[in-house]
Amino acid sequence: MISARFVLAPHKEQVGEYYVFFHALLWSFFPIVSILSFATIAPLYAAAFSAFWAGLFLLGVITVRKEWHYVRIREAWRDMVFIIATNAVAFYGLVFIALHYTTAGNAAILGLMEIFFTMSILGRLGKEFYGRLTVVGTVMMALGALIVLSGASYHFHLGDILMVLATAIPPIGNYFTRRARMLVSATYILCMRSLFGGFLLFCIALLFSPLPTAPEVYSVLPFLIINGVLFLGLAKVFWIESIHRISIAKALGLGSVAPALTLLFAYLILHEVPTVWQLAGIVPMIFGAWLLTRRQPVGVPSFVV
Repeated sequence: MISARFVLAPHKEQVGEYYVFFHALLWSFFPIVSILSFATIAPLYAAAFSAFWAGLFLLGVITVRKEWHYVRIREAWRDMVFIIATNAVAFYGLVFIALHYTTAGNAAILGLMEIFFTMSILGRLGKEFYGRLTVVGTVMMALGALIVLSGASYHFHLGDILMVLATAIPPIGNYFTRRARMLVSATYILCMRSLFGGFLLFCIALLFSPLPTAPEVYSVLPFLIINGVLFLGLAKVFWIESIHRISIAKALGLGSVAPALTLLFAYLILHEVPTVWQLAGIVPMIFGAWLLTRRQPVGVPSFVV
């Protein structure tokens, strides 16, 4: 007799997959809008102001949903400290700086390196168990990135190096995010992460760049609001809800379709023409995403925490 846990597992996984795809669709615009926001202000200020708008949006959400009681759960705050330091400050700080020195397409594809770091870091922590399809699918995703990087015309820039360094950070933050999600809601986690992370990013920005003037901020305000509300806010709610239902490695694999969308939108909006190597790398990425959507055998959980 199959237990209720495994009867409900396919539905739970399917919901998680839907969340990942919604996140990928929104996130594919993130590098493009971020680059547009650098027109008049420094990257770290763009990161700080974007986080601020995300925090305001989520502040309204948790108020409407009456989730302020989560503040009293001290166990969650232990994880929140690590989430703010890793995903909110270190990751977004490096990503926004990297986007200032590289293209939207390169940043999106190099972001796939997060899969490698996730497999190695979470594997060492012993908190994720990977099935064969998950491993093969993840390798195919990484292969797509390697094809792109093997192009003869490709040269590493500061932004590319910073982007790779940034991808080593989210696996740690996602581990603590997943733990915190078992105690509090996704919107509460993101609200606290955005507000405290935005404040810290603003303080760091003050150390390296002069404070932008009001006209400079107003000129890119629409991009900052879109970045905050849609990408750092709504998209990240989808992300946390996805890794609450499926393994982090699988979520990353499914979300790897985002670079393909970024290449398309970067061409239409920024007029960045994708290279042959970039287009060739999309093929194994799509195949890997298909493998990762295949169901595990009945009675085998998709992840163990």
